[in-house]
Amino acid sequence: MRKKFVYILMIVLVVALFASCGGSYAASKKLSEQGVNRVKAGKTMTISQDENQSIPYRWHYVISDESLVSFTKEEIKFGFSLLPKKSGAGGEKHRFYFEATGAGECTIELRYEHIGDDQLAVSETYTILISE
Repeated sequence: MRKKFVYILMIVLVVALFASCGGSYAASKKLSEQGVNRVKAGKTMTISQDENQSIPYRWHYVISDESLVSFTKEEIKFGFSLLPKKSGAGGEKHRFYFEATGAGECTIELRYEHIGDDQLAVSETYTILISE
């Protein structure tokens, strides 16, 4: 009887853990660099890029019209592997979260810049058409 209770308790805890992961960001729209991204006002959007924390370059964003799109948060997810990494190898994902706050057309530019002097290495532009 006690063993059955422990198993049920473990299942409930695992389900609760997975239910709490992601939150409101779990249903966000992943933006594409190709074409126009169509979203409704109030929708959360994400852009994910590979990043290597061991080199002095980082992703930064520039929003063309902050009355239409607002930045909400960013996070860096570190990759996990049982195999040893090569020295200097990356594996991190840099995720940016934005919210569509008004109707219209807007762009988000992601810039991969050298830390300290803002020397640009790569630039990507995401076009967003927001409807009410």
